[in-house]
Amino acid sequence: CIVSEALPPLAVTRDTAPSFIYELAVKSFTMRHPGVPERLRGTLEALTEALSRSFDAYFEILQRDRLIIGLWAIVQTDPELQALDLEDTLQNARHLAGVAAPMLPGVATDRLVATFMMLIQFSLYAGRLARDVPGPIARELPAAFKVMFLESMQSLKRASGT
Repeated sequence: CIVSEALPPLAVTRDTAPSFIYELAVKSFTMRHPGVPERLRGTLEALTEALSRSFDAYFEILQRDRLIIGLWAIVQTDPELQALDLEDTLQNARHLAGVAAPMLPGVATDRLVATFMMLIQFSLYAGRLARDVPGPIARELPAAFKVMFLESMQSLKRASGT
């Protein structure tokens, strides 16, 4: 879905607070979002920042939310659920690739999808790993992941020549 007009920022109300955003046109959303600096709105940098914040929030959930922790323990022991998890990751990676493709001309779609799939899965693994390793190492995992994530995004940008 490509939206050429900027949309107003989303408002979270009591009626929408427990909802999830399933699909989002990042360029349109960032064009007027007050949390995105004007110079970055609608750019790859805005997408990178949005993804970085999402990974941070997800990492935090994987550390503290007992329901999510329990669900992931079940997923990791059930082959059918693992297959669903991989299919969901592929769909999310394809969506991110579709959002990023206009900002990264010249980068093959398969490379974008592969990069986003790896980042999504690695973020999940890093979050789970941080619960099971010694404290000092666990505290370093988010920073280590962030460096890998930012390097991956820079690699895509270099590949596009932008």
